[in-house]
Amino acid sequence: MATVDYAHITLNEAGKPIIVGTRTKVAMIAIEHRAGLDPAAIQHRFPYLSLGQVYSSLAYYHDHKPEMDRLIDEGEQLEAELRATHEETPGHKRLRERGLIR
Repeated sequence: MATVDYAHITLNEAGKPIIVGTRTKVAMIAIEHRAGLDPAAIQHRFPYLSLGQVYSSLAYYHDHKPEMDRLIDEGEQLEAELRATHEETPGHKRLRERGLIR
């Protein structure tokens, strides 16, 4: 497995940056940051992460911002396309109506 020079960050088998000791992708932290959450609020949403892990993720994100933003945008576009082409299950509909998922 390759390494990167960020405390708490490594690359997974697919070459994507993740937080060491977890399967949490740096992109997940970046998405919360792009939505306007500050580091403490992000850490609250991911209580198994330390604030240091969140800040390290944000440092990686900002140092690789163009590439990370492109990958996040592509993922969101793919998600929107899949949602448009697949019928929603009754369970998903109930969760969405309750505001538990998007």
